Amino acid sequence: MCALLRGATLRLVKLQNVPLALDLDEAVNSYDAYSLALTGSDHRGNHLPVVSQGFNDYRMALFDYSLVPMVRMFGLKVSLVRAAAAL
Repeated sequence: MCALLRGATLRLVKLQNVPLALDLDEAVNSYDAYSLALTGSDHRGNHLPVVSQGFNDYRMALFDYSLVPMVRMFGLKVSLVRAAAAL
């Protein structure tokens, strides 16, 4: 249990600042979650997609859907997207 807490702490410290900028995949995931929360469609206009298209790749949309409640409650923030991915 101690190792689990230490590992989570190491992952979450300074998560908003390291790395300095958003990766393209983080940006697409966060915007898709934001768009799903507001309109029910992804950034390409697909309504409730099962598979989401990013930048020349296709990925399952489960991560985007898991971000929707947090984006609805806390807004679109870098630390939110990175914390969800880290956990």
